[in-house]
Amino acid sequence: MSNPWFKFYASEYLSDPKVGSLTPQERSCWVTILCLAGTSSTPGVIEYLTVEVLLQKSGIQFDPYHPEEWDKCLSILSKLEKMKMITANENGVIEVLNWKKRQEHNLTNAERQAKYRENKKSNESVTSVTTKVTLDKNRIDNNINIDTEFPSWLNKEKWEEWTQHRKEIKKKMTPMTIKKQLQFLSLHQKDHIKIINRSIMNGWQGLFPLDNSFKGNSDAQKVLNRQREDREAQQEREQSAQDSLRIKSMKESLEKLTKAKTV
Repeated sequence: MSNPWFKFYASEYLSDPKVGSLTPQERSCWVTILCLAGTSSTPGVIEYLTVEVLLQKSGIQFDPYHPEEWDKCLSILSKLEKMKMITANENGVIEVLNWKKRQEHNLTNAERQAKYRENKKSNESVTSVTTKVTLDKNRIDNNINIDTEFPSWLNKEKWEEWTQHRKEIKKKMTPMTIKKQLQFLSLHQKDHIKIINRSIMNGWQGLFPLDNSFKGNSDAQKVLNRQREDREAQQEREQSAQDSLRIKSMKESLEKLTKAKTV
């Protein structure tokens, strides 16, 4: 049979104010209670212990000529109970409070290794799940549809620039959007890089043919019309400014000739 043992907190025993309030005889009783609780079939619980047996096991003998020491210790159980160190009932069952909490199970080397392997396996599983979730989140954040098979003619670097542009303008690339845009670019394979570049430069959320062949009054057509009108207006302003400078220059030349003739 193995020799049972329990954890004894030496520094706490020496510094605990509760223990410090006990007499030497009462301390002996407390240590005996701990030993009995550690060897009990139910750890922390002592069955059928009378105070007389406790005193005898603690080395306190009844002296008929000096019974004071014995009499003082007869109240040890009630004193420890009031100090909330034990509980005791009428049947002589004593339970050390917080025994289970203070006495951790000591693992063997084999048990520690098994627990380590189990924790490691659990951590690897959690890491794997976390990595998968993170990857899935990054794929969503980057607006990349992993189920899409990119065609061989597509410039993948330019496509990544396009998806990044869509992300920056807060226009999510849904699977349907990706499918439709790739279908559109497949009709303009030779110009697909220029088409992507133009949309990025103009801050557009869509892709459009270089010949501006849009249907009806689409938003893209309106954008192009407005840009064309802005260019034409700018050209008119520049031409007007040039004409003004030319007229001013001619007036200055005429004034100089007039003054020269007068002189």
